[in-house]
Amino acid sequence: MNHLRREDSVLYKDCTRAYSGVMANSESSTTTTITVYTRHSAACAKQTDPQWRNCKCRKYLYVYENGVARRVSAKTRVWGTAEKLAKAELAKRDPAERALQAIKDRDAAREAARNKDRVTIAAALAQWLKSRPKGPASTHTTHLLFAEKVQRWATAKKLEYLDEITKRMLAEWHGEWKPEAKRPDDRMAPTTASHFNTRLKGFFAWAVDVADLIETNPAKALPSIQASDKRTWPLTPEQFNELLAACARYDETACLKKHKFGRHLRALFLLMRWSGLRVTDCLALPRRALGTNCVTLITQKTKAQVSPILPPDVVEALASLPRLTGISDDYFFWPRQVSLQALKATWLERINRLRPYLSFQDEDGQPLEFHSHMLRDTFAVELLKAGWSLEDVSRLLTHTSIRVTEKYYARWVKARVKQLDDKMIAYLASRGAEGTGATFTA
Repeated sequence: MNHLRREDSVLYKDCTRAYSGVMANSESSTTTTITVYTRHSAACAKQTDPQWRNCKCRKYLYVYENGVARRVSAKTRVWGTAEKLAKAELAKRDPAERALQAIKDRDAAREAARNKDRVTIAAALAQWLKSRPKGPASTHTTHLLFAEKVQRWATAKKLEYLDEITKRMLAEWHGEWKPEAKRPDDRMAPTTASHFNTRLKGFFAWAVDVADLIETNPAKALPSIQASDKRTWPLTPEQFNELLAACARYDETACLKKHKFGRHLRALFLLMRWSGLRVTDCLALPRRALGTNCVTLITQKTKAQVSPILPPDVVEALASLPRLTGISDDYFFWPRQVSLQALKATWLERINRLRPYLSFQDEDGQPLEFHSHMLRDTFAVELLKAGWSLEDVSRLLTHTSIRVTEKYYARWVKARVKQLDDKMIAYLASRGAEGTGATFTA
């Protein structure tokens, strides 16, 4: 043991003595012994006992193999950890263990070769996002949220590769998309679920037919989901006045000054009602955009530049808004350190707190829940009732197609139907028609 340091000789002497019987009875010089001992510090009270386990001194391995003794640092001060290392080192020298390890290494190599050309779900989603046509920022955000939702589902299912996703897995997930779903990501109303289902099927169709990432499409057989035919409803003048009054009532019942948003909500509602702007455009409106009788901005969704003319009371409501704590000086509603998505979520939550102060009903007398988009509906329908063309209303709403306006805003409210009836009666009278069964000729 001349190769060992002099200060270790005492410890090695004890360890060698402890295992001398084993080495003496060995039939060959290939006997291997690995055991733990403690290399005590000079200040340790147990420095004469290398087998003492409970001190914080360094732990070492005593290794005897092929007739040679040596020491190896266990790189720990915990006896139990050192013992695990000793067992692992012995296992490496066991022929059976080496054979098992060789099998594991071979299987790992085969698995690595098999996975070499496989595509991960994360990589497929990233590639899909890059392949999307450049469009409005809102569309990109929608695609990004879709990809994140798919990735979270895959992670929860412990799926890594795209080809691991099966038809059964998607069918089970498809059945969980409900408003009352257990997972927050799966809580979707019919319209949202319908859109998500369309994107999911489109993603897998792209992966098979365009990107050639997988051979079969596991989403091909997913059934369609019928979007809800429910739409937000325009407010009557009486309901709009009730909404503005609710803003004041909300402030009256707020306990803390920092929770009083009524004045800002009132200005927001006036702006939406008389401009037809989306709620995100209104919330992101900078103060410099306000003119003497209009606001000038570029819309977030369609990137259209608009300058809607506003009534004086709307301009006054905006111009006189005090600065809220945390709101940037250059904006009415927006703390610039938060994203537009977070900004919208925050103010929609504040809008929802107004609902207990409202008693809206639809034209059939059924309870009507207020949503901010109703103000955009009100703007559009009131113009249509006043005789504006769909083309003009579509341009004011910055729709990319008049078909969008027809789908959402040319609805047949009772007041509009009565206008048509009055026009028909006037027309019939002008043609000389009298009584219920009267006829006339052109």
